[in-house]
Amino acid sequence: MARHIVQRTVISIPVLLGVLAIGFALLQLIPTDPATMLAGPTASPAEIASIRESMGLNEPLLYQFGIYILRVIQGDLGRAGPLWTIEGIRSIALAAITLGGAVVTETIFAWPGVGRLGVGAIISSDFTLAQGAILVLAISFIVVNLIVDLTYAFLDPRIRKG
Repeated sequence: MARHIVQRTVISIPVLLGVLAIGFALLQLIPTDPATMLAGPTASPAEIASIRESMGLNEPLLYQFGIYILRVIQGDLGRAGPLWTIEGIRSIALAAITLGGAVVTETIFAWPGVGRLGVGAIISSDFTLAQGAILVLAISFIVVNLIVDLTYAFLDPRIRKG
């Protein structure tokens, strides 16, 4: 059973990296500049340039993605601060609970949740929040699938041996 857990966990890592890469790439297609959105409408070009520099937006995209992955590994999602605090873990747990059909369910029942939060972040060009929402949803989906796989393996010995 332990071997099955390790195998499933190792298989999940490339899936998570793929989801993060696709999410990162899609956010680059949004035609607005996150530094301009963060600075506000009255910001000077110098202020916007300073924010772009501090956010690393002047770097090549592959470099930006590498920095993003390193920050994710460290639990740092940007302005929100470290993810692995008590408050951060509570947010992840809440997001995991509201995963099932997040945006549709949240819209139909008017429940605020991570799906609507992510959509709102994308619309308002808040890349940090959007990437965080994508990360939380991806991890939640992977964890739920891992639990289902382990439950199948526990209930059906043929899966453990195969």
